[in-house]
Amino acid sequence: MSDELQVLLNLSAALTLALVGGALAVRLRQSPLIGYLLAGIIIGPFTPGFVGDTHRIASLAGVGIIFLMFTLGVEFSLEELARVRRIALLGTALQLIGTGALGAVLGLLLGWSGSAAIYLGALVALSSTVVIIKTLQARGEVDSTHGRVLLGMLIVQDLAAVALLVILPALTSNAGSLLPTLALALGKSILFIGGTLVLGKRVVPWLVHAVARLASEELFILAVAALALGAALGATALGLSTALGAFLAGLLVGTSDVEHRAMAEIIPLRDLFSSLFFVSVGMLIDPSYVATHPLLVIGVAAAVLLLKSVIATAVVLLPTFHLSSKTALFVGLALAQIGEFSFVLARQGVDQHVLSASQYSLILTTSVLTLILTPSLFWVVPRLDLALARVPGVGPVFRPRVVDMFSGQETADGWQDHVIVVGCGQVGSRVALALHAQGMPVVGIDQDLTSVEALRAQGVPILYGDASYRAVLEAAQPERARALVVALPDFGAARVVVLNARIARPDINIVVRARDPRTAALLRQAGAHEAVEPELEGGLELLRITLGSLSVSTGEQERVLAHARADAQTAVAAHELDIQPDQAEYQEPVAAPDSASGHDDTVAPPDTSVEDPARQTDKSDVLREQDEAAR
Repeated sequence: MSDELQVLLNLSAALTLALVGGALAVRLRQSPLIGYLLAGIIIGPFTPGFVGDTHRIASLAGVGIIFLMFTLGVEFSLEELARVRRIALLGTALQLIGTGALGAVLGLLLGWSGSAAIYLGALVALSSTVVIIKTLQARGEVDSTHGRVLLGMLIVQDLAAVALLVILPALTSNAGSLLPTLALALGKSILFIGGTLVLGKRVVPWLVHAVARLASEELFILAVAALALGAALGATALGLSTALGAFLAGLLVGTSDVEHRAMAEIIPLRDLFSSLFFVSVGMLIDPSYVATHPLLVIGVAAAVLLLKSVIATAVVLLPTFHLSSKTALFVGLALAQIGEFSFVLARQGVDQHVLSASQYSLILTTSVLTLILTPSLFWVVPRLDLALARVPGVGPVFRPRVVDMFSGQETADGWQDHVIVVGCGQVGSRVALALHAQGMPVVGIDQDLTSVEALRAQGVPILYGDASYRAVLEAAQPERARALVVALPDFGAARVVVLNARIARPDINIVVRARDPRTAALLRQAGAHEAVEPELEGGLELLRITLGSLSVSTGEQERVLAHARADAQTAVAAHELDIQPDQAEYQEPVAAPDSASGHDDTVAPPDTSVEDPARQTDKSDVLREQDEAAR
């Protein structure tokens, strides 16, 4: 069979089975990533039937990783990354050292040699950039606090992975060559990152603008793809990861005016090739090894998940980072898996004759098992946060904290008919500042200390805390407020805030940010008066400006805009009708009794007269379950 036919056959088999497996997983209300992994197992070398070419599929999957990290770079800015630099640098360093040390201890307990244990510690310390980012994107939480923190930490982990490729062989062979080799690797990293950011800030925006002016869709796609692949190639030539190079290229494109068009052009390629990555990972699983060593695989996987989540959570909870317990749990559980880079390090360990074939199989199967469990771990966070708040000894750490950050001597206690703005990022801060400039009483709430300090410096009263906790929201006196604006990008947290506000004051006017008609319908059913979709409003504004440029009369403009808005509202209404009873929120939530912590973030159905407090669930957990169902 010719090489061309081999490539076509492997690609067709991988994509077809990924489609079937992904569709089956979605029908079972699971992440499609699980279906992709199962597709890889089916065409892998360890199962009967058709055997795919692991090398060819992995090569194509590498393109998906490049495009995934490129689009992520386009979505973010250097300013946003700078806001999490402290946790990204110091926090990741502490997490890597702590996790790596305990991973090495685990290797020694398994009876491995000292060198093999060091390799296991290094493997365990790293997490999966691809799986975490894909999960955040699927949940719409890339722009959330924990999403930004995770991105910053994952970037530092990618840099650490490059250093580990240099350090591990030196540690297990000739230690005398470690310092010169490490210094060379560090110099290459600084040269590449510095050169890319300095030169790229001038060259890349000019290049994409020049191509865009040619008005050729094909040339623009080629330019964007060439930038992503070229940056990845440059990083590889210096011994760095392709993901880092592609991410830096995306950051630079994101500084230009064509960032949205670049995203639209590259997303289909990203989704197509990134699905192949998970198929290629599934092909590495040996079911026979799992069948013959089930307790060992499950035990090691459980130990890794527990150790990594505890260490990462503890690091994020350090007072120096000023992050909430819920954010810490999100970050801790998200980083609990073993990343795809472990496959590279494990292969290196085998080539160095440090790891045996049995140890290599254990690492692969354990890594894949933790990857499969990652999307489910996000669902656990709200319930776990509430449960830990009731545990003696650690409870105070996980109870909601609120800090007054009011300007001067003002406090919320003396406020009446004020407006509460929850989520004071780029969107919410504009609302808060505009209301404050008009002399209207306004109180902000945000859990990002940078945003809090920025608004406080401009005289806006603001609370520092997580508004999805009722205790934090109550500190802003919602029962005496006139209106509530919820500008949170996190859909689940936004629904919690809406429900808690309805409990505090049933007639409060609530305006909330929504990402699409589906979430808008769910938020309105939760109690919001208006759900504003930024993309819809942007589209209507573009329509208004276009009509004006065409000399359409003001009256006709209003008629066309009203018709377009009515169509959008019809779409939201259709989604409301489509929502099943188990997906819809209770119209009249009943507040549960106060818990031992003073506040209990729970919502009981109206037909529940008495409920055992031990069975009560956090509202954010309920809403996240419904969010998953809605998806």
